[in-house]
Amino acid sequence: MAMNKTAATAAVPVRGVSIRNFIDDAFKGLDLNKDGVIGRAEVFETLGPLGKEPLLAFVVNQIIGRFDGNKDGSIAQSEAVSVLGRLDSDQDGLLSLPEIRVASIELVGLLAPLVPPAA
Repeated sequence: MAMNKTAATAAVPVRGVSIRNFIDDAFKGLDLNKDGVIGRAEVFETLGPLGKEPLLAFVVNQIIGRFDGNKDGSIAQSEAVSVLGRLDSDQDGLLSLPEIRVASIELVGLLAPLVPPAA
């Protein structure tokens, strides 16, 4: 069944993704013990067997390291707000598509150590 154009575009937020809602949803899914922080063990438990893949484990550790401002091995909501807030260049509380693109480029930078140098 084909989706009409109106239904297809209605599913995509026009202005952007709410940082607060995104963080709340992430914590609902990843904070398994409901202690208010997301730890490495919780992320890997959520990933199941995929968490044993070396590349994915590396990416998860890099992302946690980027978000973990106090370097205690976990991500508090305030740390997530701080990191994502820096990506919100217009400070409207939403991540727009251009802001998400910048975040994607930053994520690629986290993976740079995996890319072999040019010969």
